[in-house]
Amino acid sequence: MITDSDWHSDDPRSGKDAPVVIDDNVWLGYGVKVLKGVHIGENTVIGAGSVVTHDIPANVVAAGNPCKVIKGLN
Repeated sequence: MITDSDWHSDDPRSGKDAPVVIDDNVWLGYGVKVLKGVHIGENTVIGAGSVVTHDIPANVVAAGNPCKVIKGLN
């Protein structure tokens, strides 16, 4: 799932919509959720079931809830 909003734009408690940017050659595992405002760098792998709440750099493996970098890729 990739979302660029909180889905409740008429609710004042929701934040503003923000674009999601996914660079080239990114692999998202099964069930990954990418939230608004996130940028995922090129050649990155996101592990299954992860919740991506902040930017993930290029050339890494990242996973978890919240998603975090596990290791770099050469």
